[in-house]
Amino acid sequence: MASHPTPRVIRAYSLPVAQFDHLKAFQRYRQLTINRAGESRDVTNSEALACIVRHHELISTVAGLHNLMPDEFASALYLGDLKVSRP
Repeated sequence: MASHPTPRVIRAYSLPVAQFDHLKAFQRYRQLTINRAGESRDVTNSEALACIVRHHELISTVAGLHNLMPDEFASALYLGDLKVSRP
């Protein structure tokens, strides 16, 4: 059995089809990235979902710095009302 560096929680959950499709597309993207890097391992649903949750955590932190809720921040980025630039 593989050991994990951090404790894991196993939960059953359901997603609307559109969000599940997004998860699977992200999983395939991560798999391509790993394959291109020369790694030979499979990206699981759990890994893809954990990565998406981590991205949400980071966006939530930045949104809070701008006194916005994460959904407001993401909408502003999407609509072009908030511009992002590299430091």
